[in-house]
Amino acid sequence: QRALPGDVDALRASWTTLLLLDARDPSVSPGLQLNSVGGALRVQKGLAAGLLPPSLLDEARSLTADRLSRHPDGYAPTGVVNRAAIVYAALRDRAAARRLLEQEVRTSKTPHYYLSDLADLAEAEGSRGEALRLFEQAYAKARGPASRFQWGALYVQALLRLAPDEAKRIETATLAVLAELDGRDRLYTRSRVRLLRLDADLVQHLDDARQE
Repeated sequence: QRALPGDVDALRASWTTLLLLDARDPSVSPGLQLNSVGGALRVQKGLAAGLLPPSLLDEARSLTADRLSRHPDGYAPTGVVNRAAIVYAALRDRAAARRLLEQEVRTSKTPHYYLSDLADLAEAEGSRGEALRLFEQAYAKARGPASRFQWGALYVQALLRLAPDEAKRIETATLAVLAELDGRDRLYTRSRVRLLRLDADLVQHLDDARQE
């Protein structure tokens, strides 16, 4: 049964109001506040046609800027930065997202997180070479067995998507990434899931190559 337009409007208004109240609640952590900001934008997009209301856009930008400004030294927690980038993506403000992520690459002790996010932006914009460079750089800067494998797998998967004809490059990267699992107790839950996904993507890539 389809909802009446009035019911949808009421649901959207109530849901958005609750999310924004949560976003302003000082007892809620800044990361979760920004999560609610992003949720309000998604609700508006999902339940209303047309452009986002200017008032909601302004509030989303204001709340995001405020939560980021609480860390003037540039060392905002990862959760705050990630959710702020998601808000900017929902606002389709890729320039703001890029500025934020580039700052984190310069200041963070874990720059690989933000390099891969920058790679996603570049890929979305159609800049394949730049995206691959950033994915490769993220892999190079990752530390620890699980992270090395995870970001290495992201790099190989990016090669399969963006440079499927570069067989030698794919082979070299794949062998290097699989070597990250060489050692005791390397197949933790996260790594095992990543390995299964990588295996599925490689099998699909080979199947596609055979059909060409």
